[in-house]
Amino acid sequence: MVAISRPAWISDVVCRLWGDRGSLFDLSSQLREQLSTIKPQSAELRLLAQEFFQTATMTSHPDQRMLECIKMLAHSELISWTDFLRTVTGFAHFQKSRCVVALCALLESELPHLQCPFSHISDCLAMTEAVIDVFVWIVEGILASRELDDFEVVDVEGTLFQTFTVFLSDPFVFRLMSLATKKYGGVIKSSIINRLDELQCQDGVTLNYEELLSAFQRIFDPPKYESSELTIKYNFRRSGIRSLTAVFSCFRVLAAVEEVADTMLLFGQINAISHHEIVSDMLHASFMILLEEQETRDNCKSSIEMFFYVKMPRVWAAMIKLGMQPESVVRGVQHMVSECRQVIDNVDSIVKDNTIRAIVRQLISERVMSDADGDKLIAQRNEQLKMIQGLACLTRDDVQRQTQVAVVLSAVQARHVIDKLWNMQEKLMTVLTRLIGSGGYAFDAFCSSYGLEGTLAEMSSKLASLNLLSESPSNVCVDRNMTFDLSFTMLTRIVYKYSNLTLDELVRDPRGGPDNTACAFYQWSSRYVKRISCHSQDHADSDLPIIPPELKAAYKDRVLRLKERQLFWDPHTCNYGQLLHEMPIVGEVILDCFKERKHIEEDVSRIFAAFRKANCLLVCIIQWLECQVPSEARRQMARCIKMVLEESVPDEKEEKDRWLFTRMVCRRQLDEMCECDSVIPPMTITLMAIAKRSFPTLHRRQVPDKEMLKKAWLYAQRQNWASPNVLHLIDHCNRAGAHKSWFEFYMHHMMKLRCPDVMNRAIETICACLLLEPQETLITACVLMVDFMMDKKSQVQFEVPYVIPLVKLLTQVMLMSVWIIDREYKKVNAWRSGEPRQKRAKIANDSQIHPSIKILQETIEVAVNKFVKESSQGSLYQPISSVCHIVRMIAGAPESEAKQLLLPYLKHLLFFQLARLEPGSISFELFATFCDPANEDHDLEKLKFLCLLRKSGGL
Repeated sequence: MVAISRPAWISDVVCRLWGDRGSLFDLSSQLREQLSTIKPQSAELRLLAQEFFQTATMTSHPDQRMLECIKMLAHSELISWTDFLRTVTGFAHFQKSRCVVALCALLESELPHLQCPFSHISDCLAMTEAVIDVFVWIVEGILASRELDDFEVVDVEGTLFQTFTVFLSDPFVFRLMSLATKKYGGVIKSSIINRLDELQCQDGVTLNYEELLSAFQRIFDPPKYESSELTIKYNFRRSGIRSLTAVFSCFRVLAAVEEVADTMLLFGQINAISHHEIVSDMLHASFMILLEEQETRDNCKSSIEMFFYVKMPRVWAAMIKLGMQPESVVRGVQHMVSECRQVIDNVDSIVKDNTIRAIVRQLISERVMSDADGDKLIAQRNEQLKMIQGLACLTRDDVQRQTQVAVVLSAVQARHVIDKLWNMQEKLMTVLTRLIGSGGYAFDAFCSSYGLEGTLAEMSSKLASLNLLSESPSNVCVDRNMTFDLSFTMLTRIVYKYSNLTLDELVRDPRGGPDNTACAFYQWSSRYVKRISCHSQDHADSDLPIIPPELKAAYKDRVLRLKERQLFWDPHTCNYGQLLHEMPIVGEVILDCFKERKHIEEDVSRIFAAFRKANCLLVCIIQWLECQVPSEARRQMARCIKMVLEESVPDEKEEKDRWLFTRMVCRRQLDEMCECDSVIPPMTITLMAIAKRSFPTLHRRQVPDKEMLKKAWLYAQRQNWASPNVLHLIDHCNRAGAHKSWFEFYMHHMMKLRCPDVMNRAIETICACLLLEPQETLITACVLMVDFMMDKKSQVQFEVPYVIPLVKLLTQVMLMSVWIIDREYKKVNAWRSGEPRQKRAKIANDSQIHPSIKILQETIEVAVNKFVKESSQGSLYQPISSVCHIVRMIAGAPESEAKQLLLPYLKHLLFFQLARLEPGSISFELFATFCDPANEDHDLEKLKFLCLLRKSGGL
């Protein structure tokens, strides 16, 4: 550093002011007048301050007027507060006790005004060093004062001790010293801590240096951000995990075990739910679903039981691998057995099984629970069953062989057998024929076992290959008629049961097998299977081919032959692909009979009964009929088919099983076509809906309207979870592309609840519903809420506590979004790492990332950019309050992997802008939450932010 010579005017100014004994106001006026005339540079002003200081302390009695001049220079920003501190701490004549006391008083009085510019890190570091020098100076002064004999009886040591305490108690200084521990830790320990430690051991010490040292050492463990609870937490039962269990057991049944376990743990983390509570809630939800849904949702029955008996124990095993303690499973099951006995009793009486014994034995087989713990739970449950007269028999082990769990476990075993028989057609058909017995429940369980492993598409593609092979008589196929009929009907059942899978996913082998899109099933289903989707199929009715009258007349004789049970096709030589193309003509001929009312019910019944040899043709007629315009003739024809399926059951076992399976496959379609439309639409009366807990019926392809959504909302609020019935409505909205309609509706109804605690309870339910179709729904939710909260004209109440639940919902949406994004990138990276190096080089960096994941990531980034843009306007209004609530909610969220993933998305610029607008709303600890402790650049950012808070009045 180049030394600057002291200008002559400095001494003149000091002497003139020292000699003038006017008031402080006159002194200030003269100083301003002198400096305005001279116009000194900053370096010269620092020299002026040093000259004032030397003049003030040149005798044993300090000159307060000269010290006031130094204060005037600092307050006028002619010198920095850093220079002010350096000037004071440059005093080394500790034998001048009155000067030391005066300087301590000066430091304490000016402590609230200490600040520095934050735009340049060099200024912030200089302030840090100056504050450290203050503590070093005080400790040196204490040591020096203990060695001096003070004849003037001035308590220098006590004064320095007090100044040390005052400085350490200042929030700005304390945080500044905490930040300095990384860069200046050695200086702090050697010059301050070690010397304070020495003072404790000296003789004649009357002050409590041990307490002072303990207080100072807290800078190495600064306080963390703590969110303040704005409402009382009432003991509401958790709804999120139970709703999420319904999602994975009835809808996202193809999700891998690891994905389910990971999602459950994430949901538990972001909602502060302990592991044993997760286990208990999953088990409770499974019992509720078994109790309420097994008769009302036959499509999901096998999936529910497969989840309960097989998948859920595997999920808990995966959760243990991810960090959950095995004791949590035992504790969760124990809680369920003790506290929810009535629910378990009701389920056991319906399924005629000791369900707790069944699930515990599965837990033992998966090595989730020890034999000793399992035996205790089974014994406890047996004691409960013995007290109930009708259930006491369930304590015997031999009962289990006749229950549904046996069917589920045998379906898992059947999958392993069939996997070995796909190339042995004769044996394969024998096993498949057995699966459609008992009304098709075994086949549903069989499909669920493939869904359990995530290989359902592989199995259905093999059925499609059989369908293609048996279509033409030129192909070599064992029992071609049976093979085509069974494969077609089974694939139709899979299409209806797993509505979230597309036809292409069902017939194409995901592992790269043969293309089966040429099979008759795919060609027919692409045109005539009606499924709900974001692309409305209403216009498809007009695309159906118009059959000329002469062609119908030619086929009329063929159809009439069916009355005499004479088939108009040869099962051995016909091409089934061509035969299916004739079914619309056959359907038109039969429908015309109903339109003209010339049919005789007995004759028509014999026509439909003639399809016993080829049930798939009857399935095609039903699907074609569903595509026709609703009319009385269509309804009468559907009723006739339904009656035939129920009453004309063949006697021969093989035909009977196929006939009953066909009836099960088409039951729901026929029921909906047989229904009469309501003349007057029902009106929802809120109080009545709450009292009755009524739930709207939903057709297979119906998109719920607002009345249905309202009933489902009231039902979910009273039940305190989203049951499969509620999720069924939301699932229809999602598949129809109406994500916005249901989420916006439920978001506004949540705000109408008024009570913050009840609103918080509803948040868990809504978040679980969002995971039905995560990517698209989370995108919609994030966009809607951000736009709603950033809208200056919005009518939402932004006052606490009404805004808090909405902010919490947005926070959880963002947490789940970044977690899903991270999991998708990890999955793609794992896939790439498994590819050969040559092939890996040809793959683009993001070629395998799903487009919806990219959009979701962009949505989060755009949301944060909106926060930054709004805060940069420089004015404080309602959206800014929302942004402050959002960052506080994110910082106060329970620690989780998702939170660590979200923190980097929040730009530091946002916090600097918010601190300028409202310093009191953004604390230093809050900002520190969004910084990486291992990142040195972030340490500097924290230092700048701390200085900004001090300068803005936040500290």
